[in-house]
Order: sequence, then structure tokens, then C-alpha cells
Amino acid sequence: MFVEPLQNPSRSTSVLHGLALVLVVAWPLMAVNIFRHNYFSADVNAFLMWADEFFSSPFRGYMRCQPEPCAYPLIGMLATGGIGKLVAPALAVSPLTEIVLFRSVLSLFEVASLILFYDLFALLNVRRRLLWLAVLALLPSSWAGGAVWGQIDGVTQFFIVLVLWSLLRLWPYPLSA
Repeated sequence: MFVEPLQNPSRSTSVLHGLALVLVVAWPLMAVNIFRHNYFSADVNAFLMWADEFFSSPFRGYMRCQPEPCAYPLIGMLATGGIGKLVAPALAVSPLTEIVLFRSVLSLFEVASLILFYDLFALLNVRRRLLWLAVLALLPSSWAGGAVWGQIDGVTQFFIVLVLWSLLRLWPYPLSA
């Protein structure tokens, strides 16, 4: 399904490639912990309050969110703040840990996007795809929105990349030039 292995690599090259891939893809999750206490509290708290509103009265609560109306798509809000609100009570976590959990869920969407990009690079025969994935992963615009800022834009990006990946996987013609 995903990328084929390197062409005749030595075992050590293969292991180094795999380790580098894991480190690059794991960067958004590491960033959450590195910037554990740094996030945009107004937005993060708003997402979590919106999730509370939704669970207190589905859909009606979403339409009448306080302190301001929900300005984000329902799916994004549920996939992030909603998961946090479902999991946090079961884990009996502190408010800071709930926020870290919320941002970690956001980072998982960013990680999934990076994995799809890596496979897209392989489908398109991009040379040095691990290098380009590292460039993409390390750009602050790729990870800081969710991991640090607490924005749910990475959720939308994931679904866009998933559609592109699906279309290219189903494309009946060769993709190489």
C-alpha cells in the first residue's frame, strides 16, 4: 500500500533511512512536549469550551457556543477538542495535561499528513524524498499551528492531502515523466 523499500540498500542504510523517517514524522509530537507551556490560550480554551458546549447539547450547543460562536468546522472541532473531552476524564488528567492531549491530537493529524506526503513523493518519483519530507516537517508553518499554537487547520489539511493521495493512488496512468 505505502512506499516500496529502497532499491537494493545495504542493511545499515535501510535502518538509518527508517530511523530518520521516524524522527522526521515524530517531530510534531515532540514539539508539543518541547513547547508544553507555550500555546495560544485564548484559542485552545475556546476549542475546549466549544467541545464542552457540544457534549452538553449536541449541535444546538455547537451553534450557541460561548464566549463567542464556533468559528471552526464541526468535524475539526470534534476531532480535536472533542477527543480531548472524551479522553481526559477517563484519564483523570490535570487541565495542562488536557491541553497537551488536545495539542497532541492535533499533532497526530500533522503526523498522518507527513506520512501521506512521504508516499505522495514516492508515487511522484521525487528524488531525495526523505530530505524533502524533512524540509516540509521542519517548516514552522507545518507544525507550529497545531503543536504550539493550538489551531485545528492541520485537520483540514490532512483531509485535503488524503483526498489528493487517494486520487493519485487510484489514477490509472503512470505518474512518472
